[in-house]
Amino acid sequence: MRVVFIGPPGCGKGTQAALLRERLGLACISTGDALRAAIAAGTEAGRKAKPFLDVGKLVSDTIVNDIVAEWLGRPDAPSDFLLDGYPRTLAQAETLDSILHDRGKPLEAVIVFRIDDNVVVKRMLTRHRADDTEETVRTRLRFYHEMERELIGYYKKKRGLVHNIDADAAVEDVYVKVASLLPPKED
Repeated sequence: MRVVFIGPPGCGKGTQAALLRERLGLACISTGDALRAAIAAGTEAGRKAKPFLDVGKLVSDTIVNDIVAEWLGRPDAPSDFLLDGYPRTLAQAETLDSILHDRGKPLEAVIVFRIDDNVVVKRMLTRHRADDTEETVRTRLRFYHEMERELIGYYKKKRGLVHNIDADAAVEDVYVKVASLLPPKED
């Protein structure tokens, strides 16, 4: 299964990805975690990404595409995986489709997490990360909403791929909904 989670920051995508990794052994990549790791390691991509994250802006498509392409292009890359927070733009979605097409393994599901912005702000401010101020969270939400319509519209053209879930529920309730939408895992 090849699955993408789409939703605003703080909607619970990462929590659900961790549960899927733990319970189903599904390989997961979170672009947010990958970017923060690159910044902490002082890599070239991390140095390029840091100014974007410091002001709550999305990192450029080129930097994010490079990180994901590298992960998916490794010899030990799994055929079944979940992408958490990628793609975020139409250009990223097109790049992902190209990468997966080249591997002969198309995307099988896009799960969209729906939640009110005020709930997201409240959740993110309780995480106490240095880059989570109300101003940067609201900036990220604005960017997310600007991109989501086009991105989700792109995936809706691929009939049966997009599934919406209410992300403002108990973690276990959201997990049950997400797990019910996953395609069968390949052998």
